[in-house]
Parts: sequence; C-alpha cells; structure tokens
Amino acid sequence: MPVRVATYQPVTIGANVLNSGKKSEVYSAVLKINDAVIETKQITVGAGETQTLSFQYVPTTTGNFRVEINAQIGGFEVVKPAAFSAELLTVSPSSPARAPKRQPA
Repeated sequence: MPVRVATYQPVTIGANVLNSGKKSEVYSAVLKINDAVIETKQITVGAGETQTLSFQYVPTTTGNFRVEINAQIGGFEVVKPAAFSAELLTVSPSSPARAPKRQPA
C-alpha cells in the first residue's frame, strides 16, 4: 500500500547512497516524479561510507505518483485533504450561575 498524503502536504523522498569504492566520489542523484525530472542533487560520499540523500516535494494535484531516484522506484498517493465543519454548538452550564451572597462588613 503506497504512502498517502493530502494535496500541499510536503513529501520527503530519500535514498541511501553507498560508495563501495576505495576513494571518495561525487554521486549525482536525479529525482523523477511520473517520469519528469524534478530535481538533481550531488553529494560526496567517502570510500566505504553510506549517506542519506533526501528531496522534498509538495504535490498540488491528487492521484498516484511514481517516484524514481536513479532507477530506485517507489510511489505515493495524493488525496484531497479532509474537510471539517463545526455543528451543533453547545454552551455549558445551561443556566447562569448565581453570584454568592455577600456578607455585610
């Protein structure tokens, strides 16, 4: 089941980048959503190290979204935000409280 978010709710999309080589390298990550390039980031990853790379995306329409970062594929669903309304207002107590009697001074 894909992740569900509401329209205009930021989505964080991340991946772990492992450099299994013997020297530090620059890794270029391309975020695609529904096959459209959204953003590109570059990070330097040391030899034998893993770094987490993340992107943020704010969807403006509803639907299913296919996410890809350099051939790693995932997805999420965007739904309309919940609509709320207040109904049947009540106020308590239903009768006014009486002020305490004052004692003469």
